[in-house]
Amino acid sequence: MAQVHKKFSDSQVKEMIARYLAKEIKRGHIQIILGIKRRRFCELVKKYREGPESFSVEYKRNTPTRAITSDVEENIIIELSKEKNLIDDHAIPTRNYNYSYIKDILEEKYTNKVSLPTIISRAKKYNFYINKPKKQKAHDREVLKDIFALRANRIIDPYRKISINNFEIKLKEKPRDYVNMRIYPLNKEFSEVRFWSDDKLIEVKEIRNSDLRVVQF
Repeated sequence: MAQVHKKFSDSQVKEMIARYLAKEIKRGHIQIILGIKRRRFCELVKKYREGPESFSVEYKRNTPTRAITSDVEENIIIELSKEKNLIDDHAIPTRNYNYSYIKDILEEKYTNKVSLPTIISRAKKYNFYINKPKKQKAHDREVLKDIFALRANRIIDPYRKISINNFEIKLKEKPRDYVNMRIYPLNKEFSEVRFWSDDKLIEVKEIRNSDLRVVQF
């Protein structure tokens, strides 16, 4: 089952379900975007109807997590400290903590079976953690419509035209080689098509769904 809460926020999923209930968009389209099956979709709709304001896709654990003993926690800190010494030693080309290695050492040396998330949790708690630098966004801003859109790449011909299901679309600009189409259904009649090239939004058009024939919205 797809973990929706890791890919989409509560507000994003709420918007999709609200539009489904308003009969603006088909169930199948939402399932494709969220990557879920019908049963999971029906569960989300039921949950939304029971309380739209409190609706959340966050996963809730039914049983409490198993706590580790103080001895195990001490062993984790010992091995994390050793890793830190290696990272601080500029003569050794090590710049990141190897938590998987620590997991193996704990089991082999101390016979402590500890999950990787638990080790990482303790590493963050006791400052044995190096934050990865944030990657710069490839484009200026990916709006909500781009997240929920169906996508398709198309080659541009010399006349600045692209074709989808034998329907030709002419663009104002002549970008490089190809464009990425992001198709977002506005209603049963029209979809908004956002054209991206080289990670930049170059044009937006409203096109009839009957012309696009990508999916029945």
